[in-house]
Amino acid sequence: MGDEEGHPRVYREPGDVSAHLTWIERFIEKYWKTMPAAVRIPLFVLFCLLLIYGIYRPIGGEFSVRGVLLQQSAEGRDPVFASNHEVVVSGRVYGVNSVGEYYCIFGSKDYARLFFTGKRKIEVINRKTNVPSWPEAEFNRMDQEFEAVRLLAAPAIELPRQGQALPGTTPLAPSGSLIPVAWAQPMAAPRINFALVLTAVGFSPKTGAKTGRFFLRLQDYTTLPLLSDKAGGAANYFPVVPGQKIRLPSLYYFSVPLPEQGDAEIAGEIVFEAEGGFSQVFKGNQETFSLRLPRQPGREVTLRGSLGSEIDVLLVGPYGVVLFDKADLARDKDALRAELLRKGFFSAISDSPLGTGAQTNAVFGGKQVSFQALQSVLVVLRNHSVPVKTIQYRLDLKSGNPMEIQIGAWTAFDRSSPISKEVLDAILSAKTDDAFRAAVRPYASPPKEPKRARSPARKRVS
Repeated sequence: MGDEEGHPRVYREPGDVSAHLTWIERFIEKYWKTMPAAVRIPLFVLFCLLLIYGIYRPIGGEFSVRGVLLQQSAEGRDPVFASNHEVVVSGRVYGVNSVGEYYCIFGSKDYARLFFTGKRKIEVINRKTNVPSWPEAEFNRMDQEFEAVRLLAAPAIELPRQGQALPGTTPLAPSGSLIPVAWAQPMAAPRINFALVLTAVGFSPKTGAKTGRFFLRLQDYTTLPLLSDKAGGAANYFPVVPGQKIRLPSLYYFSVPLPEQGDAEIAGEIVFEAEGGFSQVFKGNQETFSLRLPRQPGREVTLRGSLGSEIDVLLVGPYGVVLFDKADLARDKDALRAELLRKGFFSAISDSPLGTGAQTNAVFGGKQVSFQALQSVLVVLRNHSVPVKTIQYRLDLKSGNPMEIQIGAWTAFDRSSPISKEVLDAILSAKTDDAFRAAVRPYASPPKEPKRARSPARKRVS
């Protein structure tokens, strides 16, 4: 049967589907083959990336990864499941069940980094002692889960919760003190907390991240988080501004336990763990700053990182200074606090119970304050011409903090003369506790008021 009139048959080669193509498909078919390879390849890669991005957008880019925690048994033989722990990854906290199993959720960039590197540092927190550790978890790409992580033995120095002593220890400072916690081990050398303050940060462009967090790893593998006075705890996120060094306006510090006696140094490394940034997918996400710092409060040093970043740290002693707010200190208050920090003392301003008009003339030291610490504070007060009239040593302060030094008023000494330069030099040159006590003893008790002369008795005239 022939074709209808006006509709002649058009012959096409077998497999020719041009009749079913749209105009844009015909445009691609016509010009694609004539394009040079240098143009076709980038266009093809761009098309694939757009296709991947189009698939990524609907699924949200989140991936679940399973893992198991093990820990050393009490007998020291085969490991057991670590059930009483929590796992922290990218700021999210995940529980661990009774058989040590946990699940973590990764975003697309974190998962891509995990897939390419095959390992990831995770934070594991013991819920009983609140002690963190940072084991490295190996990632099985075929099973898409972490290999079992075996936790190391508990470190010799454990971190208590803020304001809480470790089991079997005696707390030396209550919560809310300027140095968070200090404690003494009854069966070991007493330890007190020093603060390693992060004062300035200069990130290298090689960091390649937007945010991250710092932690301190000591030589005995104890890991300490960076604390923040504003956050009231660990500073989990730290912004990255590459290419310039920035002084930190608020307080960031590591609380480092050291023996109360001796010259133990702080040795280990400060680690910055980067979060975010596409370049982190293809390279390591940690920068380390080697640390070896003598026990000299007030010393500020610059540390250079493995990627070229720089940080400044300042060692601050375990004693806090409270300045009672008074009119005679108002002009010099900021400079006084700045010099106290350079000497290794945290300081705080507190309302004066005697009012702002009271005279600043007294220094009060708590029960656990050393005479060397009081000598350092007296040097600062002398440099700022504060007229000290009395020095009270080893007192039970009303604040209840035995590690505190108060600069305030004692009205009984208002009419007394300030301690002379010669006497103050003798106090500052004392080498022992007994010599210091002997030097300040004459200025510890308020002066006796002179007795009024009694008028002679009148003779009674009868």
